[in-house]
Amino acid sequence: MDNNVFKRKILNARNWILLVITFLGKNEVSFANTCLKPQLELLVTPPDADLGNNIRIYWSFNRTYDGLWIGLYSDEPKQSSDEFLVANKIQVKELTGFETTGFFEVSDVKNMTYDQQTYLGYTAVAWTVVDGKDRAIVITKLQTYPQWMNHYWEFIKNVPMTDLFIPGTHDTCSYKGDPPQESDAFVKKHWAILKSVPLLDNWSLTQNREIKGQLVSGIRYLDIRVKREDDMYWSCHNSIPMHPLNQIIEQVVEFIVNTEKEIVVFDIHMLVSGIDSNEEKDAFVSYLKQSFTFNNKQLYVPPSKVNQLWKATPELILAEGRVIISFIDPDYQKSNNMDILWPMVFQYWGNKQYVNDLRDYIYATIPTRKASENMLDTLTSVMAELTANLKRIAKDRKNDLSAQSEQHSIEIHSWFMDPAVALQTNVLAVDFFTIYGVARLAFIWNERKYYKSTCDSQQTIADDYYQKVIIP
Repeated sequence: MDNNVFKRKILNARNWILLVITFLGKNEVSFANTCLKPQLELLVTPPDADLGNNIRIYWSFNRTYDGLWIGLYSDEPKQSSDEFLVANKIQVKELTGFETTGFFEVSDVKNMTYDQQTYLGYTAVAWTVVDGKDRAIVITKLQTYPQWMNHYWEFIKNVPMTDLFIPGTHDTCSYKGDPPQESDAFVKKHWAILKSVPLLDNWSLTQNREIKGQLVSGIRYLDIRVKREDDMYWSCHNSIPMHPLNQIIEQVVEFIVNTEKEIVVFDIHMLVSGIDSNEEKDAFVSYLKQSFTFNNKQLYVPPSKVNQLWKATPELILAEGRVIISFIDPDYQKSNNMDILWPMVFQYWGNKQYVNDLRDYIYATIPTRKASENMLDTLTSVMAELTANLKRIAKDRKNDLSAQSEQHSIEIHSWFMDPAVALQTNVLAVDFFTIYGVARLAFIWNERKYYKSTCDSQQTIADDYYQKVIIP
């Protein structure tokens, strides 16, 4: 081999190694690797942020394209790059970035279907100029993913639950929803209190879609907190009642009976009050068994029927049920589970008020998750959200949970595009999930895990389930 050629090969290899070292050292995602397919995604900002319910376009390209620009459309253009265009063209100057468009989400959860994806009114297309003409690079739509596990079944069916990338929500039931229809004065009283105190409203809400909207959008891990008050079970955020628990469960049941292979983790992660003694827990578990039974068929997965529990695969779990109910009290779960309660999910909760502190916590704990033997057999969830405390609320009342999600979502998203974090992530739970793209992250990483690669397989380049890549 020519000596100069050999030196160039060594230099290129050294530069690639330096790129990887730099990438890991800075905790940033580098898209210099051309084995990654382009990513284009439509996100929705939280409802109470300054630009609430706004359509945001996120992009990440692995290489440069001539004349690169992105358009927002009311429908997929077929004839020309101007057809159905609704916003000014975005001239792309950086390979990774985002733009908040000024157009608002118009979707109604009541119109979201279970059997197929629901189009939610917007399409984004990235274009390049070839021979003086616009050519599409990648096309994506704002849409739901009600049966993504069924779609990716061959990719995930034999993977232990502890090795899947599962999209989830933090404080799942903390959303506004519709005013209560119950005649119960207690229900209406709590709703009125919550809505009459803006500070409670702004700092207690963590999601912008009800349970049905979360599930059909791809969420499969539900973080449930419960209290019992006036002979009624409530979902709650800390001590604040949010919605009657029966309304939450009804939406899960409706989703399960209308889909085929979707598995939902219903994680009862906090018992706030009123469910303290074993007798009270017995009554609560009996309520759960009854609530998750439909037409005399149990929808929950009995733990006694599944060997290895969290190490079991979706295919083995599906044979026994569709809803995994995990429980926060390990002693009670082991001794009195009534064959319905699974072991608790371990939550990596940093309890951080600032994004830099949250990043440091995640990079200090998640990349080494599997090095801890007691985590190998446990479903684990990264709680990737900033939390509030009284000091922070008093200091910065306007910068509430929705505002923080809007400001920091792209940075947090980038951490989970980093293989060092993503390959060790089991469940990813966030606030206001529509701004984070957690379902898309699950698709990307479950594909890559299946092919045992940090690259995008050529077999999935043309898969148009969540986007259509035309020019890799």
